[in-house]
Amino acid sequence: MHSEDCITVTVGGDLCPAGMPSEGLKAGRLSAAGVVGRIKPLFEGSDLHIVNLECPLTRRGVPIRKTGPYRRADPNCISLLTELGINVATLANNHIRDFGDEGVADTLETCASKGIQTVGAGRCLTDARRPLVINVKGRTLAILNAAEQEFADATDKRSGANPFNLIDILHDIKAARAQADHVLLILHGGLEHVPCPSPESVRVLRFLAEQGVAAIVRHHAHCVQAFEIWQGVPILYGLGNLLFDRPATASAAWSTGVLATLAIHPDDSCGVTLHPVVQDDESFGVAPASAEHKDSVLRDIADGAGLIADPERFSTEWSRVLSERRAEYFCLTLIPLRALRRFVLRLGLASLVHPSQRQRLMLGNLLRNPALREVLAGVYEEDSTLSPSR
Repeated sequence: MHSEDCITVTVGGDLCPAGMPSEGLKAGRLSAAGVVGRIKPLFEGSDLHIVNLECPLTRRGVPIRKTGPYRRADPNCISLLTELGINVATLANNHIRDFGDEGVADTLETCASKGIQTVGAGRCLTDARRPLVINVKGRTLAILNAAEQEFADATDKRSGANPFNLIDILHDIKAARAQADHVLLILHGGLEHVPCPSPESVRVLRFLAEQGVAAIVRHHAHCVQAFEIWQGVPILYGLGNLLFDRPATASAAWSTGVLATLAIHPDDSCGVTLHPVVQDDESFGVAPASAEHKDSVLRDIADGAGLIADPERFSTEWSRVLSERRAEYFCLTLIPLRALRRFVLRLGLASLVHPSQRQRLMLGNLLRNPALREVLAGVYEEDSTLSPSR
C-alpha cells in the first residue's frame, strides 16, 4: 500500500506490436483485451500508466537508411494502450523513425487522438527534448525521455527521437528541476540480449542518479536487467519486453519483462514494486508471471544488483560478454558482405577472422578516442552513398 500523498507511476518496457500482433488485431484474430487484458490490474490504482511504444503507428512512409530491422504497426494498435489505460507513451527509441517523418507524425497524432501524452520524440530536436510536465496530487512531475543514438535521432531539420547526450541530459534535468517537484528519467539503451549492464552504463546512470532525479528507468535490452538503489535513487537498468513479436533467434528471456510501480513521496524519495510478466509467443497474450516464475525473475534481478556491486565479479562477467561478442563484431567490421558474414558465423569459422595488429590498433583507437570517434561517425553519416540495408 502507498500513502495517499505518493505519486504512483507504473512503467512498462518495450511494447512493439509490429508484425503478428498488428496483423492479428487488424484481421480481428486478436483483441486488445485478449492480448493485454490480464496485466491491466497491475496498472490500475496508479496515477500514471507509462509504456515505451517501440515502433511508429503508421501506414505511410518509406524505410529510412539504416541497419537492422524495420518496425511499424497499424494505427489501430493504439487499442493496446487504451486497454491498459496508458496516459503517457515514451517514444525515444531506435525504431520510432523507421518510416521517416510521416511515421513519427502519424504516431504523435494517433496517441494525441486517444488522449495519450507523449515524450521523447517530436517533429524536430527541440520538440523531442521537451520534458512532459504533469500535475498530480498538487505536485508536478517532469518526465525526461532519451534514447542512445542510432538512426532514429531527431535533428533541427527532421523528426525523431531525443538522442541521449550526457551534457544535454544534465542541462535538461537542471531545467526540469526548476519547474517541477520531481523528475523521472526514462532512457532507452544498453547492449541487447545481455542481462548484465555494461560497466560504463552503470557508471553513467549512477552519476545521473546523483543529479536530483527521483528514479531512473531504462529499457531496450530485450531482457530484464539489474535493479539497485544508488544514493537513495532507484535505477532500473532494463525492464525487458512487454509485448514484442518473437524473432527466430530470440532467447527465452525475450518473453519475460517487468512492470515497475514507482511511489514518489513529497520529499522526492521513491519506492519501487516490481511485477514480472510473461508473453505467450503463440497467442501474444501478456500475463502476470506465475508465482514460481516471479520468484525466479526477482532472484535474477537481485543477483544482478549483487553482481554490479562487486567490481571483481562485474569485471569478470563483462569480459565473458565481450568474449561471446568477439566473433560477431570482428565479422561485422572486417567482412563487408552480409551473406559472407552469415556463412562464416553459421559454419563456426569466425575464430579464423582476426584483424591484423595494425587494424586492431587503428580500430581500437578510432573507437576509444572521443574526437576520432566523432569524426568517424560524422564521415559515415555524411556519406550520401549509404544505401538502405537490413
